[in-house]
Amino acid sequence: MALCAVPLEVQGQRLGAVRFSFREARLFDQDERRFVLALAGQTAQALDRAQLQRARIDVSRRLQRRLPPPRVPEIPGLAVAAIYHPFGDGIEVGGDFYDIWAIGGSRWAFAIGDAAETGPEAAALTAVVRHTLRALTLTEPDPERIMAMLNTALLDAVADAETERFCTALFGIVTAGDDVEVVVASGGHPSPVLRRAGGPTTSLLLAGSLLGVFPDPVVGSVRLRLEAGDTLMLLTDGVLEARQDGRFFDMQGVEDILAAGFHSAHAAANGLEKAVLVHTGGVLNDDMAAVVFHVPEVG
Repeated sequence: MALCAVPLEVQGQRLGAVRFSFREARLFDQDERRFVLALAGQTAQALDRAQLQRARIDVSRRLQRRLPPPRVPEIPGLAVAAIYHPFGDGIEVGGDFYDIWAIGGSRWAFAIGDAAETGPEAAALTAVVRHTLRALTLTEPDPERIMAMLNTALLDAVADAETERFCTALFGIVTAGDDVEVVVASGGHPSPVLRRAGGPTTSLLLAGSLLGVFPDPVVGSVRLRLEAGDTLMLLTDGVLEARQDGRFFDMQGVEDILAAGFHSAHAAANGLEKAVLVHTGGVLNDDMAAVVFHVPEVG
């Protein structure tokens, strides 16, 4: 009987061993030794990759449990709804996010964005963005200045990163009351889409550059008043780039959904999600998020 055992090692770390047994005693020639060593090396590499992937999936699952989409607050005189849909099987943490929070009086801040990367890197970057925005709204009332300050914070946060990390975002402030006023600032993010009651649907084209890349970013903004029956939708590029057979959902798909004239924020958000999933055959190639504001009609 003959026995051959070779350790499975990667970068000095022993992961296990591979063993060959033979019924009869024998010696191994040089070619057989080289083959066994090569096989052990490839097996060790494959085992190492499998363990890394398992660890990554475990981290992603824990992040998914600890980073649920935030609760949508109630805003007097304004209906609000949001959707978040992970891509694939939902195991990988994506970079899409949204957030809505009260900032005092009759004012609420909101944000929606898309951070580069996936997994823990994306989760870390979205956490920086969301917490920085919440902190900035404690003292700064202007959305354009807040976006510029967020850009500075991101540049500092990613200065030592081994890979480029950046994000796109829309940030704004809603003032509710007899009238609903919305100010939205853009940092390289897809345009908000507005549908006036019984009127046309338009994309609000805003200039803006990526955040976390340039020291002096371009930030565009728009101020508008929402009236009864109006709907404003914010979305991530996971909606626009949802595709099947090379056909993108695109902004036209979003405008077509709003043109249907939904009478509630939830109906518009759910209608968008359903339309995207139908367009892709139920399988997304990216995560997606959307936030919808709708002013209910009286009577």
